[in-house]
Amino acid sequence: MNSYEILGINENADEKQIRNAYLLAVKKYHPDRYKDNPLKDLAEEKLKQINMAYDEILVTAIENAIPQYKKEYSTTSRRKYEERAYTTYSNSGDGCCDCCCEIFCCGCC
Repeated sequence: MNSYEILGINENADEKQIRNAYLLAVKKYHPDRYKDNPLKDLAEEKLKQINMAYDEILVTAIENAIPQYKKEYSTTSRRKYEERAYTTYSNSGDGCCDCCCEIFCCGCC
């Protein structure tokens, strides 16, 4: 069973449909709804499957989006990104802005 089947949606579902299906499934199978019920263990297992399916769909969506961002980044000058990062975030006064320097240095240091 694939991730979409676990959530009860088709593979062409949009982001909103996926999120709604996930939330409904979590609500339906949440173990707290099965207190003192012999089906509690089954509900916990089903919830694990639901969470894994949702995570897999999100990871796939992110991986599919990454080439788009790489293309956008390569067609726009790095300096434009650096300038935007520098002006978007405030400078703490120590010579380094509080921005993305952990990911890449925007030239503020």
